[in-house]
Amino acid sequence: LPTDRIYMQARDSFVIPKYKLIFFAFPKVACSEWKKMFMRMNGNKHWCKVDAIGFDIHKPENNKILTLADYPAEIAAAMMTSPLWTRAAIVREPKERLLSAFLDKAINEDYFVRKCCRKIPKEMEEDRVSCEENRKDFGSFLKFVKKYPEECFDVHWEPQVLKVDAKWWPYIDFVGHQHNVHEDAKTLLSNLYSNDSPQSAWDRYGKTGWGNDNDLCEKRPY
Repeated sequence: LPTDRIYMQARDSFVIPKYKLIFFAFPKVACSEWKKMFMRMNGNKHWCKVDAIGFDIHKPENNKILTLADYPAEIAAAMMTSPLWTRAAIVREPKERLLSAFLDKAINEDYFVRKCCRKIPKEMEEDRVSCEENRKDFGSFLKFVKKYPEECFDVHWEPQVLKVDAKWWPYIDFVGHQHNVHEDAKTLLSNLYSNDSPQSAWDRYGKTGWGNDNDLCEKRPY
């Protein structure tokens, strides 16, 4: 485990000890919403500040959600194999996820230009220019991401299957789907219980939702 991706790059392998849950959150699969949920489950009162200026939910110092890397490797490995723990992931149809990444990172902002086009080697000036000039063309997006896999690598369009080491996928005992996320989230959370409440995580948190409206947020119990 010490050299495995889920441990070495554990930023999105979240651990909620109270519910014995290990959750793998993938970019462009509502990962921000799941972080908000886990912050709320952990009692972090900043869970509703996702869109607040200057507050980045993806920073560990803000979300304060534990990851596998916060545990010694032997303990994390035991958690990944123990029947007492639930290991879960929500996945999204790959083409839909890729299109979502393109629309968000290439159409809505200059993220793709900064993270791909401007990283193409300077000696490939023609490609650098073409990439930037055609930044809002989906075909061009696909072309350069494929042609320059290292320079244009990014977690938002990296295949989901690669985010968890092949040897660990069989241990993930709940795989939900983004197109059915309401029912799958309910199924997952309904089966999670803590020692401090007879209510499931769904009854305690999930069924009241976790929107980012601050006024509504303040009215909800933590």
